[in-house]
Amino acid sequence: SGLMTFLCEAVAIQENQKNKTNGIRAAAYASLAQSLSCLMGGLVCAYCTNVYCWCISMSISVATYACIFPRVVRKRNDLLSMKFHRGATYTYMQHEKHDRLKFSYHIMLTCATVWSVLVVLYVINAFIHRFLPFDHPWREHAPAMVADTLFD
Repeated sequence: SGLMTFLCEAVAIQENQKNKTNGIRAAAYASLAQSLSCLMGGLVCAYCTNVYCWCISMSISVATYACIFPRVVRKRNDLLSMKFHRGATYTYMQHEKHDRLKFSYHIMLTCATVWSVLVVLYVINAFIHRFLPFDHPWREHAPAMVADTLFD
């Protein structure tokens, strides 16, 4: 997810862009946040020995994962602020910039949506295994596998 986030961010970066909210630093920070989220949620949570450790790890994972949403909003605002109207005459560079912003926004929105569904499925599965009685039919591994397979 870190690499995908970086690629989504990097599509719209311009050579001469010095702006900290849209430059290479922002892309690197967003991708590092997503990488940390996957590391904490996917690897560290699997080795947690108690509920408290798991809750701390999952909180860090969700907090770093949530950093993607301000980036989606920022991409959308950048796209809307370009004021690209159909029928008007624009240079090739203006078309290129608009297309890059549009592609970057749509791919980032897609990533945020897909990863949100994955997070919701994971949290539902975790709560099922934590709070349902041991002999409950939903507590088996099959419902989690079916949900993951249907999503994939």
